[in-house]
Formats: sequence, structure tokens, C-alpha cells
Amino acid sequence: MSQSGDKAMTLGVMRRVLRRRFSGSPRWIWAGNLGLLATLALWAFCDPNLPPTLRTLGQAVSPEGWSATGWRTVGVVVVLGLATLQGGWLLSGVWLGDVEFRRLKSLAILVGLVSLWLGNVLNLDAIAWQGRRWRVLPYVAAAERIVAPLKTAWPQEDGDTAEVGPFMAYPVGRPQTLILLTPPQLADGPHVPAIERSSTGALRLELHDVGGHDWLEWHPQGRPVSHIGGLLEHRELTRVTALGENWFLVRYAGGEG
Repeated sequence: MSQSGDKAMTLGVMRRVLRRRFSGSPRWIWAGNLGLLATLALWAFCDPNLPPTLRTLGQAVSPEGWSATGWRTVGVVVVLGLATLQGGWLLSGVWLGDVEFRRLKSLAILVGLVSLWLGNVLNLDAIAWQGRRWRVLPYVAAAERIVAPLKTAWPQEDGDTAEVGPFMAYPVGRPQTLILLTPPQLADGPHVPAIERSSTGALRLELHDVGGHDWLEWHPQGRPVSHIGGLLEHRELTRVTALGENWFLVRYAGGEG
């Protein structure tokens, strides 16, 4: 037998062996991949620190960044690793698998899964932001109680009120910012270390918790925009969503969790 014939026979045997590996239906792989996709989306909705972890994954897996990310990095690597293995298995099945892997329906599902993963990863920040909105929404009533007296009587000097406790007013003479010395807590949610008042009468409550560094703002008219803060720092608007009754959840550049 010629050398070319030996090679052809060897390739044929290898192909038959691999075909056995890819026999059966790929449905269980589709289901597992969709489960991982849903896990990542739900994780981003519940954990605002997931998108930053993904953006810095290269540094996170280094010894210097490991202590700051820990279990979150492990989870991300496991989810993405399993999804990659499943995707590779499906792609290999197109060439090496039996007819179930090569049906038009299977190819369409494979393209759909790739599209869903791309859309999910590219929109993780938006998913996390909607999760943030969902968690902050119940605290609007508590925020309203805090700002109610400030809407009509903005302090002109340092003081102490029942709603916010002791505070320092800056700048002296024409204060725009109240630094709260004992930051009140919105129900069982974030603390409010500072409140600002704009020239249009809008009131901004700084939110400080593990979900990020955002602002809960009440605007008598209009919507939040980029501006110069009460302590003369420039704030560039990056995200805003309405919460109803003139309230908005706002994030400025640098406010990610």
C-alpha cells in the first residue's frame, strides 16, 4: 500500500474515532451554555463590581491583584472557561460530529449563542446599572424625608438638624455643599455623607456603599447634567436613570464600584 494510502486510512480511522466522541445530540451543551450565560447576566445584575473585575481581569489574576479580587476572579474565570470549552466543543462538532451537530437548526443555535454572549458581555455595565437602580429605588422615600426641609430652607452656615444630624456648610458665605458629620443611612441601604444644592434648586445626595459611588438627585425641573460640584470639582455625567417623582439615580465619571 502506498504512503498516501496509509495516510488516508489513518485520517479515516481518526475521524471515525472523533465522530464517536461527538455522537448524540448537542442539546445538553446548548442548555449548559445558556445556563452559564444566564448566570453571568444575573451575577452582573446583583454584583455591581463584576464589570470592573472583567475589565481588569488581566491584572486580577496576577499575584498583585489577587488579594483585591479573590473569589470574584475565580468565578469569572470558571464561567468564561466553561463557556469557552462548550463553544469549542460545538464548533468542533460541526466538522467532526455526527449529523445532529451539522443540521441547519444546530448551526443557527450556535450562531445565536455566540451573538447572545457578545451582547451579554458588551452590555454587562448596562445590566449592572439596572441592578443598581432596582436596589436604590426603595430608598427614594427615605431620601425624600431627608431633603424635604432643605427644599425650602437651605442652611447658610454650619448646623444640626433632625434629618441629617450635624453638618458643615461649604463654601462659607454661600454654601452649596453640606458635609454630614454623622452620615445618615437610607433605611438599611447606603449612607449619605454629603448633600449638594445646585443653582437651579436641585438637591444631590451622595451615596456611599459597596455598589459604587453614585448620586441620588432631586430636580424640580429638567434632568441631571455634567456640572461643577459644590467643592469645585468637575463631574462628567456617564449614566442617569429616572426613578419617578423628579428623582434620578446618577453616576459621574469615576463612580464605578
